[in-house]
Amino acid sequence: MSDDAPPNADAVNSMKSFWDASFQTLGRPIVIAHGGDSGSYPANSIRAFQHARQVGADALEADLRVTADGRVVCLHDEEVSVRSKMTAVGQVEYRDLDACAAGLATLEDLIGLGLPVYLDVKELAEFSKLDILRTAVAHADPVRFIVGINSVSDGLAVSKAVPDIRQVALMHDDDELAEFAALFPGHWIRLHETRTTSERIEHFRGRKAKIMVTCGSLAKPSGDTDRDAFIQLLRLRPDGVVLNNPGLALRAVPDAAVPPAK
Repeated sequence: MSDDAPPNADAVNSMKSFWDASFQTLGRPIVIAHGGDSGSYPANSIRAFQHARQVGADALEADLRVTADGRVVCLHDEEVSVRSKMTAVGQVEYRDLDACAAGLATLEDLIGLGLPVYLDVKELAEFSKLDILRTAVAHADPVRFIVGINSVSDGLAVSKAVPDIRQVALMHDDDELAEFAALFPGHWIRLHETRTTSERIEHFRGRKAKIMVTCGSLAKPSGDTDRDAFIQLLRLRPDGVVLNNPGLALRAVPDAAVPPAK
């Protein structure tokens, strides 16, 4: 975050978790770098994460998978090319993966950069997801993390295993999101930019949820945006934004002229 004190510095200082922040407490959304600064470097690479930190991103988002020998690595795709053959990440040992994936980052590398982290776990098995979260909290205070949740039952399992990690619900159905918000007040829901309206934001804020928006549109890949589109999004006052170019977001904030909260 910026070195400048936020508008409500006392509220920020009293937060238990970084992810207790909101538009109201910061005066802007949390800027979350999607796969790092993936507008400048390959997504999920160590260079992308490092550059996101350099340009001032508040937090890093990473896709996480587990290798055959149990290392947690930052990769989006289920398969990688190893010796000219597409192979599931879970069937490849870390040293072989590291040899063929330039700039491969591990969970430990990611945590070592010192920023809060949005953990987007791609492993489908519940035990694998919980193992990744336990690995994360073994390396850093759980209040640094937020984890993507795919169902209410997923949220309940995570809450039982690692209760101090904040959650963000990734479901697409508003009824499922409302059920999640009722069970986990103060946690987050994710909206894609194309579904983000002032009415929907206020609907879920009324249920004590914080709002994270993933930038992108039908014409743009996930995480992509431009200055004008981002300024329009800022005027809806989301609590967090996930985008490929964190520097663009931070440069646009002063120009947004966001009206004060009612």
